[in-house]
Amino acid sequence: MFKIKKRSGAVTDYNPEKISYTVELTAGETGVPLNHSDIENIKSLVTERLEAKGRDPISTEEVYIELCGVLVDLGMKKVARAYSQYVNNFYKDSVTLPE
Repeated sequence: MFKIKKRSGAVTDYNPEKISYTVELTAGETGVPLNHSDIENIKSLVTERLEAKGRDPISTEEVYIELCGVLVDLGMKKVARAYSQYVNNFYKDSVTLPE
């Protein structure tokens, strides 16, 4: 597996369970029903996209972009927008989900 470079500059191991947790939490807050299989599929697709980059470490921003992209590709735009809004509010950055 690969490493993640956080905004602070710290480098940690990639933990795909954080993707699962984030998706489950965000979907629940938006009222979008997801089952275990849906969450596992999202986690797998995000991980595949990140591995395909062939870089180590990968920035947290790249994880954010790939997660939003997978959600949009799977028709879960409401969840993607809620997650994007959370990230923007949390970091107060100009990182936004493309239309």
